Amino acid sequence: MADDSRENEAKTPLVYQQPLKFLHKWIDDNLRVVRYSSYGLAVIGIVILARNVRLTAKFGQISEIPDHFIAKHVTLQGKVQHIDPTGVLMVDHSPLYRPKLLHSTTSASSWLPIQIASVDIHESGLEWLQNNVCGKHIWFQLLAVNSQQCAECRVSMKKGMFTKICVNKEIVRLGCGVLQPLPPGGCENEAIYDKLQRTLMTSQLRAEKRKLGLWKEPTYRERWTEWKEDRKINSWFGFVKKGVKYLSSVVRRE
Repeated sequence: MADDSRENEAKTPLVYQQPLKFLHKWIDDNLRVVRYSSYGLAVIGIVILARNVRLTAKFGQISEIPDHFIAKHVTLQGKVQHIDPTGVLMVDHSPLYRPKLLHSTTSASSWLPIQIASVDIHESGLEWLQNNVCGKHIWFQLLAVNSQQCAECRVSMKKGMFTKICVNKEIVRLGCGVLQPLPPGGCENEAIYDKLQRTLMTSQLRAEKRKLGLWKEPTYRERWTEWKEDRKINSWFGFVKKGVKYLSSVVRRE
């Protein structure tokens, strides 16, 4: 009986006798196949991930940005190529990953119009943007798309080696712009807008308290100059008024 059981065990394949030992032996015998299969699965996973999150996609128009990017407030990045007179940043979008084989050309028609959200930018703010933001690399968090087809964003940029500043906050903090209230109808993303508006309101109150930028009070010399100019204008208007009155009286006499 013992001989029969040994004979049957010898005839039984190793895979049924000791599955784990068989698996180890198979991996050792086919190490190259296993290794290349792992590489292949990793590549497939990366391709699927890149396709889902659009790692290589370069957006040249607001309409090309997926709706779920805006709904989830995804942060994109790019270089500011131009700033228009209304303070809109024209940004050349940089994808998270761009293969060297995919060369892209930059033109004004492929720049994304980025609106600095919740900020009414004054003339000094435009000057600050030209001097500090134009030509720089920025990150812009998508909040909404307005009626002018501009992406309203929370914009940030590097300051030094390890820190970033919020451009929206910086403009208001320096007194180069003021908080722009939400429209009467509100917006779909009230929570994220409320957080941004609270931050901007705090910055505006500090700028007003410190008399920075547009909150700065004129000096005595500036007030004196303004008073003299107003007096000159009033004197000129008074002279013209007297002249008109005199001519009217002459005409009546005739």
